[in-house]
Amino acid sequence: MDGEINEWVEKEYSAFEREFFPHCRVWRLPLHVLKGTPLYGLFETFSHTFPDHPSDTNTVFYLTEPTRVTPVTQQVYLWCSHFEHSALEDLCNLVSFLTEANNLISTSADSAAVSLLDSVKEQIVLVVYSVKEDVIALLKDRGLPVSA
Repeated sequence: MDGEINEWVEKEYSAFEREFFPHCRVWRLPLHVLKGTPLYGLFETFSHTFPDHPSDTNTVFYLTEPTRVTPVTQQVYLWCSHFEHSALEDLCNLVSFLTEANNLISTSADSAAVSLLDSVKEQIVLVVYSVKEDVIALLKDRGLPVSA
């Protein structure tokens, strides 16, 4: 059974990566590789703030580097493939969460954004730009390079 679940999860991750990162170098960071880091703490805040239904299986961090842009830049994405929060109160909480994510990940004061909030497919994609060097190093060290 675990093999079937892992195969399904891998297909979900790969489909998302092909759709969102067609011209990027990509490092995938399942949550288990981030345990004990501030980014795992950020996930814990995310799942506590939005309990329907982020988990360590359906929520993934990514580090990306677009291949067609110079100079090279990095972005950190947080994708949750099962997210049921789009009401007004949720959006207010999302702004607070993005502020926390921005402060942890970015060198700039206003570099976090919602890339996608889909209440029909129940998913969310958040992005942070101007990534701190120590965050880049952590994510490259612990991440799995993938071919998008």
